[in-house]
Amino acid sequence: MTLLARLRTAAVLLAASAGLSACAEVGIDPPEWPWQDPRPVVSSPAAVPSAPAAKPAKPAPARMAAKPERKAKPAEPQAQEVPKLVGLSEAETAQLLGQPAEESAQPPGKVWVYKAAGCRLAVHLFPDMEKGGFYTLDTTAEEGAADACLGRLAADARKKE
Repeated sequence: MTLLARLRTAAVLLAASAGLSACAEVGIDPPEWPWQDPRPVVSSPAAVPSAPAAKPAKPAPARMAAKPERKAKPAEPQAQEVPKLVGLSEAETAQLLGQPAEESAQPPGKVWVYKAAGCRLAVHLFPDMEKGGFYTLDTTAEEGAADACLGRLAADARKKE
C-alpha cells in the first residue's frame, strides 16, 4: 500500500470516528435492527430484586424531544385597521385622515403632516400627470411607529365624523 493510500484511509477513518463521536455527544442512539438481539441487561448478582424490574425507559432522541408548551399570550388590545394611503388622491387622503395639522410645498410635491397622541405622520403627495392632481406616494413616521400612528389617525378622523 502506498503512502498516499494509507493517508487517505487514515483520513476516512478519522472522519468516520469524528462523526460517530459527535452522535454520541448529542445522545443519539444507534438504530436497533430487527435481526439484532436486544441489548442484554446486566445486573449485579448480589442485588436480587423482590419484584421483576421494569425495563428502563429509553430517553427520546434529541431530535424527537417534546417541544415545551408555549405560554398563552396575554390578550392584546384589538388592533386598529391600518388603511393603505399609497395611491390615494388628495381628496381621498383628506377623507380618510381629515385635514392635516401642517401643509408644506416641497416641489414637485407637497407634504401633509398629521398629529395624534404620541405620533406624527408625514404624508408625501406628488403630482400624477396622467390622472391630474396630487396622489399619495409615501408616508413617514416622524414620531411613533408608522402603522400604529396611521391607524390612530384614521380612528380619530372616524370619531370626528
